[in-house]
Amino acid sequence: MDHQQVLIDQLVDQIKNASADESFYYLVPNHIKFETEINVLAGLRDRQGLSGSDRFASSRVQVLSFSRLAWYLLRDTPAFQKQHLSKIGMAMLTSQVVQEQASELRLYASEVKQAGFIQKMTAQLEELKNANITADDLTDIISRVKSANDPAANQAWLAKMHDVEIAISPFMEIWSNASKRSEGFAKCSVCDDSSRRCGITTS
Repeated sequence: MDHQQVLIDQLVDQIKNASADESFYYLVPNHIKFETEINVLAGLRDRQGLSGSDRFASSRVQVLSFSRLAWYLLRDTPAFQKQHLSKIGMAMLTSQVVQEQASELRLYASEVKQAGFIQKMTAQLEELKNANITADDLTDIISRVKSANDPAANQAWLAKMHDVEIAISPFMEIWSNASKRSEGFAKCSVCDDSSRRCGITTS
């Protein structure tokens, strides 16, 4: 028995019987979050009679890893609000990484300067960080999806993952530096790092 398909069938039934403002959360281990998200969305798309080439997204269904669920539930608590990088700092970090890697991007190459792009990319990279998914982990996930010839992994998804893969390594490296605090110096207004070692270029 394909347990995942059974769960997707149950999810479809619950969505049909729920009010329009209800949301649904599909919990998975951290290391299979992306693969499961592809499969769940593909299952929902198939059950709506759409083909593999049709674009599909569901704002009512979220596939969450356990670490991402913890962030979602505890994001307003003091422990989670205390960040080494401010929201502005995270966006500046993403902007710097994207500009440096712009020539390597595929799907996002034409979107780099569009309003809202940096915020979306920042959210994607931050989600990977919160889920403890490293650059090597993401590379491994993409390779396994390609090897499996999963029809749900269309070219647009692979291009998106290629761009995220390009950005994640320098993003994680600079973010790690920003997380290393030292005492006795004035704190950086961007990253709240007392040693000003975040590596974000502000000029």
